[in-house]
Amino acid sequence: MSSSAGAALPSTFGHPVTEKLTKSNYTLWKLQVLPAIRGAQLVGFIDGSSPAPSEEIATGTDGKKAPNPAYSAWLALDQQVFSYLVTSLSKDVLKQVATCSTAAALLKENIGI
Repeated sequence: MSSSAGAALPSTFGHPVTEKLTKSNYTLWKLQVLPAIRGAQLVGFIDGSSPAPSEEIATGTDGKKAPNPAYSAWLALDQQVFSYLVTSLSKDVLKQVATCSTAAALLKENIGI
């Protein structure tokens, strides 16, 4: 499910997660977190179906490049999803994912959604 890179997060997206992810409660945690992400239509940021656009774009035939506004919009949404997820993790799990910088890297590579 892909998401519009220009969409804003609905106010209900950041609902508090009462059960932070630990090594033993993945199913319960996932039950709380995934519906919020699905409801916000942002699953693409965690399953990789909404990949990052190029950071720069060509401005003409002279080879010059400029910042890509689509990348900035994508990054803003990705970091909001990332932040939501990080706040739902226990300290032990946070230590495991401390080097991740995107929502997809956090979940697909380390947590397994």
